[in-house]
Amino acid sequence: MSTPTRRNYNMRVYRYTVAGCGLFPFKLLAADQAWPADESQAHLIELACPTRAPRQVICLASHAHPNVTRWKEENWPVQRVNA
Repeated sequence: MSTPTRRNYNMRVYRYTVAGCGLFPFKLLAADQAWPADESQAHLIELACPTRAPRQVICLASHAHPNVTRWKEENWPVQRVNA
């Protein structure tokens, strides 16, 4: 009987910032398998709403590189990526 092979998961964490105002595009978090970098960033996402005038800069993290084009299309362009 053969033993199952262990998958090699890419454990690199990409940290990146997005900036925008209005509703935060939650669907892109799911698409990029991303999460807020810390609790304070999660709170900033909660504050992003259509009536909020100031631009928000939010730090995210993911095991995948962000889809820069899709973030830009949602008016929340990626500002910086650190791997």
